[in-house]
Amino acid sequence: TQDGNKTDVCVVTVEQAPLSFIIEAEDLVTSGGTFADGNNSNMNTTAVGVNYVNNGDWATYNMTVPEDGEYKVIYYISCPAANGNIITYVNDVEITSDAIPDNNITDGTEWETYVAVEASVTTELSAGTYTFKIEAAGSDWQWNLDKIEFVKVGELSVIAVTGVTVSETASVESRQHRNPNSNSITC
Repeated sequence: TQDGNKTDVCVVTVEQAPLSFIIEAEDLVTSGGTFADGNNSNMNTTAVGVNYVNNGDWATYNMTVPEDGEYKVIYYISCPAANGNIITYVNDVEITSDAIPDNNITDGTEWETYVAVEASVTTELSAGTYTFKIEAAGSDWQWNLDKIEFVKVGELSVIAVTGVTVSETASVESRQHRNPNSNSITC
């Protein structure tokens, strides 16, 4: 902008959101396991995810990876029990094994209060279609799962921004801060 003999330059940085994809827990293809709860012959699917998960229970999913790269894995999971653990596999090769912390909720919503838990390691995936598997390990009663998100790790993409015009309007003025000790304006 120009203000009399004063000129100011603003640098605008635009960061592209990282690539991610989600596997919804209720979209399982097959499931099986120990059935130690006596309530179901497999993981129970709900409108939100899966429940009645016990030690040794498992489910498979179709997974499409859009781009080659390193991905972090985030579980959206509720676990009101000690010693919960989730193991994940791609085409029967283990990629993560993580302890799931007790959410310490005791108000009756402990099985429906999902929190984001990031896997302890990232995993290298190639673009393509795979069989993805989750498995419960640890204590008898485990966790409920809403979804699993894969977020591509790496350098941020820089996007060129051109053709920006700044005019003096109320909204622009409100974002400018005049330094009374110098002839500069900070945007």
